[in-house]
Amino acid sequence: MSAGSYTWDNAMVEGRRRLALLEHSLDPITFRRLDAIGVQSGWRCLDLGAGGGTVCEWLCRRVGDTGLVVGADVDARFLRALDHANLEVREENVVTCALPGGAFDLVHTRWTLMHIPEREEVLLRLIDSLKPGGTLFLEEPDIFPVVGLDRTGWHDVMMRAFDIVASRGSHMEWGRHLPHKLMSLGLADVRAESDFPYFQGGSELAAFWKISWGRLRDGVAATGGDVAPWDRELAELDDPSRLFVAPMTVAVTARKG
Repeated sequence: MSAGSYTWDNAMVEGRRRLALLEHSLDPITFRRLDAIGVQSGWRCLDLGAGGGTVCEWLCRRVGDTGLVVGADVDARFLRALDHANLEVREENVVTCALPGGAFDLVHTRWTLMHIPEREEVLLRLIDSLKPGGTLFLEEPDIFPVVGLDRTGWHDVMMRAFDIVASRGSHMEWGRHLPHKLMSLGLADVRAESDFPYFQGGSELAAFWKISWGRLRDGVAATGGDVAPWDRELAELDDPSRLFVAPMTVAVTARKG
């Protein structure tokens, strides 16, 4: 996956704001899970698809001067703005880049692998990059709650959007398979949990999704498609009286033997 092929590349208008809106929703839960993992001073960590870098910053503070955090993204413009002596920024395509074997105490990704068509191969390479006893920590979205629970026009625009991103190589149901996948690969201490938020119109999460699916809407318009349903359903996201269901995040941790 290259920066130019990804639907929501960091160079897009409102790129950093979009990331910040998602970070505000996901970071508290990610940080709680990292605390539970027990990240220690001196650890070497890889954050793949590091985006705006908030997880990298948390890790840099936790591993301290004797540790190292590698933040990797296909477009690392926001990572390069961070000021941490123990942060190594790598701007490269994870599908083709060199990952050192047996190098990391922790490997983390969040809402990343599901967008990479070669996700299965990348997963194996991430496992290989762990030290013996190292921890793999994956957080991937899944559309299950939206399909089953949402009662608004938001459901319809989400189904339409999912079809588009799936045609570009994303797998919107991959998250639910991760726990069994890691078990089948022989990793130890596999633990999994999932969570999803309800959110109101006009909220930060509503703004995130409006920016995200608005970009798809503009692509449909550019090819002459009918965007009237998009406009009608996306407008609901501005209405504070409306309650929506977001995709769930499936979080899986496992240890390399």
